[in-house]
Amino acid sequence: MGIFNIKPKQRKSPFSGSSAILAEEGFSERYEEKLRSEVTEDLKPSEKAAGYNYLINALIIEGKLSEGYEVFADMEKEGLLSKLDKYLLPNLLHNVIFSLFARDRFKDAEELYKKYNSDVLKEHTDTMRRTLAIHEFINERYENAVTILAKLMDSPCGFIDFCLVKTVLRLDMYDRADEISVNFDAYKGKYELEKAVSKMRKRIFDGLSPKKKVNAVKRRKK
Repeated sequence: MGIFNIKPKQRKSPFSGSSAILAEEGFSERYEEKLRSEVTEDLKPSEKAAGYNYLINALIIEGKLSEGYEVFADMEKEGLLSKLDKYLLPNLLHNVIFSLFARDRFKDAEELYKKYNSDVLKEHTDTMRRTLAIHEFINERYENAVTILAKLMDSPCGFIDFCLVKTVLRLDMYDRADEISVNFDAYKGKYELEKAVSKMRKRIFDGLSPKKKVNAVKRRKK
């Protein structure tokens, strides 16, 4: 074999350990901890940006919204957003905007939407449509937000039911909110998301008629 046939050794991914955990058990505390240990100062800027991206998304999906935003703020401060793969950046922004919206930090969510508007609206995905609905909500165009979100109810895009319930409650549509919140048990154990869902459930219950309150209690006990 000639020397020109020798293939250069490929560099091992710095996130192989966390990837293996993710494949085995999905998003978990162990996955987050491993990711944190893998994002080190000796990584290339593009690799560090990718690591931050994985960690932020994992934290938000697990309901650790404040932590996720703190990591994003660090990433932004270090100038690493420009180092992130251009195909990953829009989804990261969508999730961070959602994390702010879920915590009622509407001003911060809108500022992020405007600051990175070209990246946020770059791709016509369901995640982008979710962010557009959040933008409409923040600007008090609740009917527009409902129209957008209702079309996404069958989408695999995450947090649609959360966003839709939060929006219809602004319109005092308690019966509709009760119907949409049927799968809210999925947020159990999701930290800040669970707390937000609990508050919405209380508001829904308070707005229902006595008869529908009885039905809601029976359903939640199943």
